[in-house]
Amino acid sequence: MTNKEIFIKALEKAEENGFKLRPEIDRSQHYITFTDQGVHFHSKKDDFPYYNETIFDVIFSHEFAKAFFGAVGSIKANYGWRVQLQTLVLEKDKLKYLEKFL
Repeated sequence: MTNKEIFIKALEKAEENGFKLRPEIDRSQHYITFTDQGVHFHSKKDDFPYYNETIFDVIFSHEFAKAFFGAVGSIKANYGWRVQLQTLVLEKDKLKYLEKFL
């Protein structure tokens, strides 16, 4: 998979588990495009990209990590996502590391 495909699938998995990317944005008034650099929210009115998130802004957020790696409520689960996030930070190819969990 390409980095863009990995990122999209990782984002979809996290969103299925409750992650909200830019929850303040009315998705009925915006559409999303993806590039190798990140996510872009465009207004349906004028097509201007109002909000941009880099891939790293997303994958290094605690909210994303909890949803992607899992944090159910047990101490072990809450510890697990933190360990995975720390490992992710140290990985040379961060998206290939995420791909292992898809």
